[in-house]
Amino acid sequence: MWASLSGWACLVIPDAGTILVAGPLGGWIVGVLDNEAVFGGLSALGASLYSLGIPKDAVLRCEAAVRMDKLLLVAHGAVDEVDKAAEILTLTPGLPR
Repeated sequence: MWASLSGWACLVIPDAGTILVAGPLGGWIVGVLDNEAVFGGLSALGASLYSLGIPKDAVLRCEAAVRMDKLLLVAHGAVDEVDKAAEILTLTPGLPR
């Protein structure tokens, strides 16, 4: 699966720990590291999610989930592609809801 994505990163983020990131999110996280002060109170992960337009309250929930060793999946693409991904995940047995 990693080979099919356009890049990956293994990052150690204070307060979030070690995270593996695949796809464009890795580049977005690295891109916000220089401007982290602009996103006061957010980790590099949170700042990158916020810079994508995710509301700050949702970003804070995502950061908290990562700190609790939860999996965070970000689907980025056309609306119909994201809807299809959400549908597939909803129908996949064994995934937490």
